[in-house]
Amino acid sequence: MTNSQLENTWGAVKGKLKQRYGQLTDDDLTFAEGKGEELLSRLQGKLGISREELDSTLDDLAPVVSGKLEEIKAKAAGISDQIRTTTGHVVDDLKQRAVAMGEGARAQGAAVCDETRQRARGLWNGGEEYVRKNPLESVLIAVGAGFVAGITLFRR
Repeated sequence: MTNSQLENTWGAVKGKLKQRYGQLTDDDLTFAEGKGEELLSRLQGKLGISREELDSTLDDLAPVVSGKLEEIKAKAAGISDQIRTTTGHVVDDLKQRAVAMGEGARAQGAAVCDETRQRARGLWNGGEEYVRKNPLESVLIAVGAGFVAGITLFRR
């Protein structure tokens, strides 16, 4: 196993080594970046085995670790796909709700506008009817309102 492979898979290899060699401590298995050779020498001394035996052991663990890593990657990819799918469904649902709420608000606005228009027409018609029935009073009210408005607007 090369130093690069050791660096990339050390977390999983460390666990397997602890299972196989119970006498190893966390300090024995502490990996410092760029110090792979130092770690291997420390393990070789602690276990009392040759460098070839240690390399063989690490090479035996490599497929197990790689298999676990690939399994984890596959699970992570599956979870990622599920999250994307779920997120897509949530976004679509939110879009549909937003459109429905917008359409509801538009319908309510149109109803309020129609009601206001009807009330304004009713007031207009009521005003016209009042003027027809009471023309003299209507003219006097209009003159009085104009007089008050004129005084208010042109006051110096």
